[in-house]
Formats: sequence, structure tokens, C-alpha cells
Amino acid sequence: MLSCKEQEIKKNQISINNQILSLTTQKTKEQFLEGLFDSDQAARNSGVELEILKRNNYDQKSEEYQDYIRKMIKTDSINFLKSKKYLEVYGHPNTKDFSSKASYAVKTICLHQTYKKQLELFPYMYEGYTKGYLTNESFSFLLNRLHINKYGTSYPQAINDEENIKQLLEKLKLN
Repeated sequence: MLSCKEQEIKKNQISINNQILSLTTQKTKEQFLEGLFDSDQAARNSGVELEILKRNNYDQKSEEYQDYIRKMIKTDSINFLKSKKYLEVYGHPNTKDFSSKASYAVKTICLHQTYKKQLELFPYMYEGYTKGYLTNESFSFLLNRLHINKYGTSYPQAINDEENIKQLLEKLKLN
């Protein structure tokens, strides 16, 4: 028997699966990806965050601020599931077929995940990079975020993005 939490997760996964499978045109896929990007960015409204902090004397332990963080984490979790399912079904979005917002939605969502979840999305990000859908700069930035999440510090920048990518793939044992 499933707990209430497990039932909710299963229900969300079925809903997400159906949503992804209903994306049958380039336009609906683009709208979906742009919606993901907008959802990710709306969850990180620095103006709202600042107002909440001001109202609570910059107390990050205040109930209002913690509620804001919980909502952001929930949004990130849902966006992760949607992104992962999209990538499983359709692969990494091609920058030639989609707007820049849609093309970078999955990468942006990946940046806001835990290391473990970033690793789950990594094969798709790598595929996007090897197909030229992610620039060297963008992929290098993503790898550096993985490094930060794994080691707690930024990787020393190499001479150029290509060298940085090579070094980070080796350091993170992703090659």
C-alpha cells in the first residue's frame, strides 16, 4: 500500500508523462519548454525574496521565508521531473528549431538541482553539447555548477572553455 506522499508522487508522474506525450508539434514542445523556463525563473523572484526578508528583519529562518524556499524547492522538483521526462522522450532541444528561451530551459532547470539530480540529467546535457545545442561556454558553466555541488567550490578556470570542459569531465569522472 502506498503512503499519501507516494500516491501524490505517482499521480504527478502520470500527469507529467501524459503532458509530455501530448506534445506532438514543434510549437507545443516550444511552448512547454518556455513555460518550464518561466516557471523556474518565477520561483526565483529576487524582488519577492528581498521583500520577504525585509519584512522579517532578514531572518532566513522566519516562517514566511521558509515557505518561500519550500515553494521554490517544490517548483524545482516538479520542473526536474518534467525536464527529465521531456529529455527521455524527445532528447535535448535543438537550438535551430526552438527559441533561445526554450532551448535553454532544461539547462537552466538543471543548474538549480542537487548534484544527484544534475547527474541524472547529465547524459542529456552532454548529448546537447555534442550535437552543438549547448555552447562551450554554457556547457562549461554547467560542469562548473556540478563541480560546486560536488566539492563545494568552483573549479579554477582553464585557458578556454574547451580546456575547462575537458578538465571538468575528467575531474568529475564524467568522460
